[in-house]
Amino acid sequence: MPTVGTGKIFHTEEGGSTPPFWVGPGLPPNQDPPSWNASMSDVDAVAPMRSCAGGWSRVACAVDATEDGEPLDGSGPFCDKVIADDAVAKLRLAAARRPFFVAGGLRKPHTPWRYPSPFLGNQSDVAAHGALDPSVAPIALSSMTTRGFQADPFSPLPRANGSAFRRHYYAATAWMDSQLGRVLDALDATGLASSTLVVLHGDHGWSLGEHGAWQKFTEWEAGLRVPLIVADPTRPATHGERSSALVELVDVFPTMAELAGAPLDEAVDGRSFAAVLEAGPWNATKGGRAEALAEYPRCPSDEANASDYWRDNVCEFVERSRFFAMGASLRVDSWRYTEWRRWLGAALEPDWSPSGLLARELYGHGACDGASCFDDYENANEAADRPDVVGELAARLRRAYDERVR
Repeated sequence: MPTVGTGKIFHTEEGGSTPPFWVGPGLPPNQDPPSWNASMSDVDAVAPMRSCAGGWSRVACAVDATEDGEPLDGSGPFCDKVIADDAVAKLRLAAARRPFFVAGGLRKPHTPWRYPSPFLGNQSDVAAHGALDPSVAPIALSSMTTRGFQADPFSPLPRANGSAFRRHYYAATAWMDSQLGRVLDALDATGLASSTLVVLHGDHGWSLGEHGAWQKFTEWEAGLRVPLIVADPTRPATHGERSSALVELVDVFPTMAELAGAPLDEAVDGRSFAAVLEAGPWNATKGGRAEALAEYPRCPSDEANASDYWRDNVCEFVERSRFFAMGASLRVDSWRYTEWRRWLGAALEPDWSPSGLLARELYGHGACDGASCFDDYENANEAADRPDVVGELAARLRRAYDERVR
C-alpha cells in the first residue's frame, strides 16, 4: 500500500551531538526514535517558514502575491503552498495504487504569520480577560506564551495591538485553509472522494490573549483543544454533525484503522472512537472517553522563586530527566483539573507525594465550550473553593496517569 507524507507530520531526527541541548533524536532530546516521515530539517529545506523581519512586530506580514500564491517581493514561496503542491502530486500518484495512505502537514497558523495580503480581514475582537488572574499559579503559564507578544501575563495589551495580532492569526489560518481546499479538490478530481476516509486535526490549540497568553505551551483548554473532523464516506448521516465526546489525539490512528478495516498492532497507543460516529445524538458524549489526559513540563531558570515560575521556563530542548515540573491535566465532562508537580527525573514521572505538589487548577465548563466562546471559561481558578471536586478529580487524575502513562 502506498504510504506517503509531506510537510510537518512529526518532530523527529532533530537531535545532534552537542550536549546539553541537542543530545539525541526527537523533541525533547532523546525522546523520539527516527520516524518513517521526513525530518523537520528536511521539511525546512524545501518549505521553510520564512521570517517577517520587516513585518508588524516581526510576528506577522501580509505579502503581496500573484493569484497562484507567488510572492511579488521575491521573498520566496509560502511554505503551505509548497506543501500543498507536494500533497496534490503525491495524492495523484498514490490514488493510482489503492488502497493508499497520504499524510499532509500544513504549517500555518504557526508563527510567523506570513500570508498573501488578500487574506487579511477586518476583525477587531480581543480577549475579554487579557491578564492572568491572581488565583492562577504562575507556573501555569509558559514564558513562550508572552515572547514577542506582551511583556508579561499580568499587563494586558492595548486593544489595538491585541486586535492586530488576532487579525493576522485569522489571515494565516484562512490562507492555510485555502491550501487544504486545494488538496481536497485534488481528491475529488481522482474520483475517489466517495471511498476515501479523511481526518483533519490540529496538533494543539492556540491562545489569542486569553489569560495574558499567546501561542500554546499550556494546560488550558485554549492550548489543548484542537479541531478534529472525520469525514467517513460510509457514514453520510454523520456529515456536518458535531459531537461533544471527549477523545485524545492518540485515538486518531486506531480510529482510522477501525473505520478502514485495517488490522492494528496491539502495542499501538490510544483507542478507537469509531463508536462516536454510531452514537447520536451528535451533541452527546456517547462513544468517547470518560476523561482526556494531557501533560506539559516546566523548566524555570529560577527554581527557588514560585512567583517567577512563568519566566524563562521552556523545556523544549531539555532532556526529559532534567525537567523541573510536570503539569498533568484531566478534562472531564464538566471540569478541567490540573496538578503541577515536581518531576522525578530518574523515574521519569511526577512526584505524587504531598510535598511534590506545586499548584492546582480547577475550572468549570458549562454549555458554551466551543471555539467561539473561549473567553467564557477558565478565567479564575476554582480549586480553593471546591475541595470536594478537587478530591474526586485528583484521584481520577492519578488513576488515569497510572493506566496510560506508566
